[in-house]
Amino acid sequence: DLRRWRALRRTAAFATTLLAVSLLTAGIARAEAPPSEQQLGRMQRAQERHPTDPRYGYNLGTALHQAGKLDAAAARLGETLSVAPLDDPKTQDPIARDTAYNLGNTWYRRAEGTQDPKEQTQAYQNAVSAYADALRRDPQDEQARANLALALQHATPPEQKDQNEEDNKDSENQQQQDQKQAQDSKQDS
Repeated sequence: DLRRWRALRRTAAFATTLLAVSLLTAGIARAEAPPSEQQLGRMQRAQERHPTDPRYGYNLGTALHQAGKLDAAAARLGETLSVAPLDDPKTQDPIARDTAYNLGNTWYRRAEGTQDPKEQTQAYQNAVSAYADALRRDPQDEQARANLALALQHATPPEQKDQNEEDNKDSENQQQQDQKQAQDSKQDS
């Protein structure tokens, strides 16, 4: 029993360590204070020294998101996606997927923070595009799929939603009329 308990304890410790490492490498925000201006400055300088290394742009963009600088974060993450070959199949580096996912999160948060309906719709549409990019890079990413579904719900402008609802009602009415006419013509025969 003592050997089993020790083995379980070692397994639990290993699993905990593995989980912590995977959360950090996946770019999931940790529950800590946002980066300071000094930290952001150091990250900016590091990114400028390594402009073609997407890890620096990813780290800076993610830190800007955590600091609430959403426009700067979206710009940095978007630029990072356009720089250097990302998601090299030889290395299986997930940085592009994580960058696209965080870009989606940034746009979604930006949409939630604005009251202007046009800006909000555009930000949600940008989030949809980024989440779709993350899914293209990793079709098994269930969190990106769930976030994409949420963003899609908000991405349609309110006036277009109203028009779509009217079109759906008109279509349903037309179908009902067609069915009634078909039944009437069957009865006449």
